[in-house]
Amino acid sequence: MEPSDCLLLVRCVQARGTEADVSARQARSETALAAADAELAALRQRMGQLEAAARQHDKDAEKLARALEQSKAAEVWRGKRSLRCHMALACEAGVQR
Repeated sequence: MEPSDCLLLVRCVQARGTEADVSARQARSETALAAADAELAALRQRMGQLEAAARQHDKDAEKLARALEQSKAAEVWRGKRSLRCHMALACEAGVQR
């Protein structure tokens, strides 16, 4: 075997090793990419769930705010009615004397 043949053989072996290294790195990269894609999909799903929960929370808060306003209005109305009744009773009591 000629020295140039040996050198050629060594270069071929090195090239195959480099190809194997590249293939192994590519396989690891593809695995990492698939894991990142799966994590991203899970995060998108969780984000959708959180957005839906936030929308429901906003609806509940608006409903409670309306109920509070209605309650305040009813309390004011009851206060006015009570005052009118007391005034009417006071007037009746004054007329009867």
